Amino acid sequence: MKLLVTNRAINISIRTLDVLLLLAWIVTFFYSVLCFSELFFIKEPHDVTVMRKDAVILDCQAHGESPIAIRWLKNGVKVVENDRVYILSNGSLSIPEVESRRGDKSDEGFYQCLAQNKYGAILSQKVCLTIASKYHTGVVYKHHME
Repeated sequence: MKLLVTNRAINISIRTLDVLLLLAWIVTFFYSVLCFSELFFIKEPHDVTVMRKDAVILDCQAHGESPIAIRWLKNGVKVVENDRVYILSNGSLSIPEVESRRGDKSDEGFYQCLAQNKYGAILSQKVCLTIASKYHTGVVYKHHME
């Protein structure tokens, strides 16, 4: 059996190989894009008004490829967890007893949830935690944050 190789056959084979390599690159590229697990919020926080010493939970649950790290910001600064303010296992922020002190010690403010995985990060809408005051008349007045 003889194998006849011509210039035309070699050119066609090289073109076929180029096309196959290009096709393999395209498939690999789109496969990696399609396998990308988009990060999105299942639950986002909402504005809330509470009385001083009330408990509050600001919801935040994100979906995407694990692991997903959840952090919270208050007035644009990272919330530091402690015995009064902590992040639940589902990502929500818990404040068992809201404080209305002056300055940074008050829990009143604007909060955002930051979810992050290896593909990127998403930031929730900014929500306002307002602490209401009750005066002698029984009317509830709100302290609005600017």
